[in-house]
Amino acid sequence: IVSFPSVESFQSRDLCQLDGLQCATPCTISPSGTWANVTGDDLDWTVDEGGTPTDLTGPAVDATQGNLTGRYAYTESSCPDIGHSDKVAILYSRCFNFSNIIAPELSYAYHMFGEETGNIQVEVSTNSCVSWSPIDILDGPQQDSSDAQWKTRLVNMVQFSGAPNVRIRLVGTTGRDQFSDMAIDDITVQEAPANDLALTEILTPVSKCGLGE
Repeated sequence: IVSFPSVESFQSRDLCQLDGLQCATPCTISPSGTWANVTGDDLDWTVDEGGTPTDLTGPAVDATQGNLTGRYAYTESSCPDIGHSDKVAILYSRCFNFSNIIAPELSYAYHMFGEETGNIQVEVSTNSCVSWSPIDILDGPQQDSSDAQWKTRLVNMVQFSGAPNVRIRLVGTTGRDQFSDMAIDDITVQEAPANDLALTEILTPVSKCGLGE
């Protein structure tokens, strides 16, 4: 992928209905898109709308549209088939080409409400997925209700500037019980916006700041 920004909002992705909260039910997000679920982990990131099914978890709405028909991806932790704690869901990207990107940046919206919320870790590979390096982690509850606003995580990836073969994965690990659903939305990879400072005026202090002539 060489066109930036690259944005995944899940709005055009099919909903994935879990079969009686059987967390091993696969969710094919988009085989031809930028992001996809891996195989071989414990559960998939599930495309959902209208709020997570477990009480006392969130979100109630998505981040993009802020309504009940907006879609997002989440990890379901009420799992009678595989249990609750320390279950891993991995969403990974196609290859990004940062050859002409000076300050690459990953951002994503997140909603992590639940007293036993686990964590979301960002990992990067530059050798065709032979090895992965963790570069960021969000751990524990980040919101205090399902109606709380989504937050945005910014991950500086300047160390990968110029790299032609970069893959990113979001690794969600569930907490100790069913109150640990986590949701993500609006995954964006782009050149970080410039934050320039401009000189507007130079004033000579009348008192010369007490430093003499």
